[in-house]
Order: sequence, then structure tokens, then C-alpha cells
Amino acid sequence: MGFFKSFFSSLGVNEAVLYSLILRSWQLLTAPITLFLITRFFSPEQQGFYYTFNSLLLLQIFFEMGLSFVLIQFSSHEFSKLSWKKFGGIQGGRRLRRFKDILGESMRWYSLLALLFFVFLVPTGFCFLASKSSPNLGFYWRLPWSIAVLSTTLILLSTPLIALIEGSGRVKEVSLVRLGQSISSISIAWIVIALGGGLLNAAAIASVNAIFVWTWLITKNPSLVRLSFRGILKRRSFKTTEFSWRKEIWPMQWRIAISWISGYFINQLFVPILFYYHGPEIAGKMGMTLSLANMLPIIGQAWISTKAPFMGTLVAKGKLAEFESVFFTLLKQSTVVVLLGGCMLAILPFFLGDISIFERVLPPQQIAVLALSSVITHLVNCLAQYLRSFKKEPMMGVSIVGAVLISSLSWFFGKKFSSEGIVVSALTVNLFFGLPSALWLWLKYKRIWGAQVI
Repeated sequence: MGFFKSFFSSLGVNEAVLYSLILRSWQLLTAPITLFLITRFFSPEQQGFYYTFNSLLLLQIFFEMGLSFVLIQFSSHEFSKLSWKKFGGIQGGRRLRRFKDILGESMRWYSLLALLFFVFLVPTGFCFLASKSSPNLGFYWRLPWSIAVLSTTLILLSTPLIALIEGSGRVKEVSLVRLGQSISSISIAWIVIALGGGLLNAAAIASVNAIFVWTWLITKNPSLVRLSFRGILKRRSFKTTEFSWRKEIWPMQWRIAISWISGYFINQLFVPILFYYHGPEIAGKMGMTLSLANMLPIIGQAWISTKAPFMGTLVAKGKLAEFESVFFTLLKQSTVVVLLGGCMLAILPFFLGDISIFERVLPPQQIAVLALSSVITHLVNCLAQYLRSFKKEPMMGVSIVGAVLISSLSWFFGKKFSSEGIVVSALTVNLFFGLPSALWLWLKYKRIWGAQVI
């Protein structure tokens, strides 16, 4: 027991990181089962519709515009002078009034975004998916799509509350909620697939996630929920507010929004492109492969994201030396893990290619290319998190150019060369533009902002 404790400690695995790693480990362990069930019970066309569902639902990025990440950063700074009471109550004197303003404005913003998301995405999905639909498909997709969008809308509405709670330092609780969501939703999804529910699997995942998170918020944080909904209805006057969205949140939010929207074009546009030009079967293979490759940066972020509120607090207190020590330790630890995972993902298909599940993914060479691209993505994410701890977003320009390059090259070469053209385009842009540009920005602003804090 002492050996394991020492080993995990050397990797920077505290309680919050542990729960986040358990979540990632659960997702990793269950992913092969989910993939097996999909290959067993879904036709190649149905698989393509399923992963296209997922890519289209991620259009919520365009509506949410990265605000959750901004709220985490602001909450970490605010809770340097605030504290929690029972049932989600907050105390902190005059600072509390400012937090209420942030909460109320955030809920008003998300209420509008959630409504727009639902109104836009349901008909948009109908039109796009119908382009490859025919009476011979043998499965229904319209009802599952509608339920999935509605449930995702409810999840979107809960986002500001979760972000503010996580940013306050309650990372362990939020990690447990996400773990509970994942265990519940995946378990139900398996049952739905095995019973022949088909694409209702996607609806079940979104529905269970929405029910789980709102049950936790209402039962464990009722005071915060009441406060948030009062904030929607009661708008404070400009003269009495302690907080200015336009001056404080918006300068960072619009930059984060463009970076996050660009991220959709960098990571999620591949499946719709293949769906439209080459049909649902190859789109399904790309979607399944991406679900594996994208796990690498997600696992790496278990270290960085769980310490993001703490790093923001260190910057707020001017403890830059401690901040940098924490960051570099996390960078080293997480990168080692991501590199090992990338090597495994790249090598295994060459030895296990005879297993039937590999008939539903991209060829081994393309998997290796996506794995390397995911490792680069992790490094860029780490550098971005360092800079965002200062409540600023300098990565916007890099994100825009990267998105334009990857989306245009993926469209051009994907149309001509299918999945091979897309994965090579993505790696080329990430390796020769994304990483060098992010490193240059990090070195530049690290020097400037570090001198200002000191």
C-alpha cells in the first residue's frame, strides 16, 4: 500500500486527480465494450448516424462559446475571499454581492443560449441527416435525435452552476458527479443497445446525464439553484451592481469563444465531412477512431483541469513561483501518461488487426497518425491553460488560423482522398503550425505577465 501511495504521489495524483482519473479509466475500460456492442448490434450505416449525432450535438460549442471555462477562472479568483455553507449557500460579506451578480448574469446568458440551441439544432439535424436517409435504412433516427437535443439543452442550462462550483475549488465533488453521470449513462446505453434500441442509445446517454446532474444540483446545492433562478428573473441595475459583464467577462469570453468554436473545426468536423461526401459507413469508422484518439488529451487534462482553480487562485494571490512549480510538474506528469497512451493506441492495431472490431475503425496507419496528433493537442492545451490562468485568452488568433487550415484542408483532401486525406491534413497543421505557434505565444506572455504579477 505504501508503494502505491508513493507511486501515485510522484505522479501528482491527489484525491481530485484520482477521481478524474477513475472517470477517464472507466471511460477507457468501457469504450471497448461500447465499441463491441455497436459493431454487434449496429449496421455500418447506423454506426455512421450515431457518430454524426455526436458531432452535431457538439455544435453546442457555438452557443456556449467557452463561457464555462471563463466562469471556472473567475470563480477561482472570487473564492479566494468567499466560502461555502451547507446546501450550496455562500458567505463572504460584500464579495458575495459580486458573486450573485456573476451567477445571475451567467444563468440569463445560458437560458437564452439553451433556447437558441434547441430551436436551431433540431431542424438543422433533420435536414443534414435526411440527406443520407432512405426508406431502406432499417432504423429510426428522428425521435432519438429530438430527445438527444432536448436532453443536451438541459445539460447546457446546468453548465454555469457546475462551472462556478468547480472553479470554487470543489473539484472532487464535480469529478464524482461526472463519474456518476458516466457510469449511469453508459450502463443504460448498453442495455438500450442490447435490447435493440438502436439510436435511442444516444438519447439515453444525454437523458441520463441531464437527470443525474440536475438531481445532484437540486438535492445537494438547493440554495445555489434557488439563487441562480432568482438571478434569471431579477436583473440588477447598472448603478448598484458590483460586477460588469462587459468589462470583466466579455473581454476574455469572446476570445475563448472563438478558440472553442475553432476547436470544433479542428477536432469535430471530420465526421460530418465524410458523412456528406462518402456516406455513413466511413463516417462511422472515423467517429469510432476519433472517440479513441480523443481520449488521450482528455486523460491528460485530468491533471491540468483539476488543478485549474488552484492555479487561478495562486495567480490571484501573486504567488507566481508556486504557480509555475505546480504547472511544470503537471505538464511533465500528464505528458508522460499521454505519450504512453499514444504509443499503445498507435501500436496495438498492428498486432490486433484481426479482431472484428478493427473492421469498424480506420486502418492502423491512420490510427497512428491521429494518436500523434492527439499528443500534440495535449501539449497545446497545457500551454493554453497556463495563459488562461491569468484570466486572458491569447490563443484566439492561433485557434482561428488553425481552424481555417484544418477545416479547409480536411474538406479539400477529405473530399478527394476520404479519411486518409483528413488525418494527414490534421497532423500536418498541428505539427507545423499549432504547436510552434502555441509555444511562441506561451514564451512571449509568460515573460510579460510574469513580470506584471511580480
